[in-house]
Amino acid sequence: MPEIMDISESPVATGGAVRMRQIWNTTYAVGEGCANHTDDVLLVQWMLQKHFQRPDKKALLGNGFKVPTHGTCDQTTLDIIRIFQMDIIRNKGNDTKVQMNGQVFPVRQLQHIEKYTLAYLNYVVRLHYPNYFRNPGLDPKIPSYLKILFGRCNQIQP
Repeated sequence: MPEIMDISESPVATGGAVRMRQIWNTTYAVGEGCANHTDDVLLVQWMLQKHFQRPDKKALLGNGFKVPTHGTCDQTTLDIIRIFQMDIIRNKGNDTKVQMNGQVFPVRQLQHIEKYTLAYLNYVVRLHYPNYFRNPGLDPKIPSYLKILFGRCNQIQP
């Protein structure tokens, strides 16, 4: 189930253009060889969907690629995770420690938050969709099941 994690002690919370004190976290890892619990996969798929619906990022998927939001970590989801990781590495260079491994781990170590794909997914949603980040239920494209899951959590505080 999506959970809110306090990251106020991390380097991300005190630096950068967008200050973040909380993020949406998964319980288990998503991706190749991971637990892939439906709730966690849905959270990652929703965040990937938000990233790739941006006009400047749509071209990375090409025609015919669409981010699934069904809660199953299928081959398309794995490919899109890798494309997102490649985009981070290309844009951040040596400033990131993200690997292009098709895996999204829950954030566990705040002092090394730059190695988590999930931290970057949160940052993208927070930067480009701040209202949806604080309250994902406002997103008209969110799957109903995920909307229910988010409804069980408190909202992220601005």
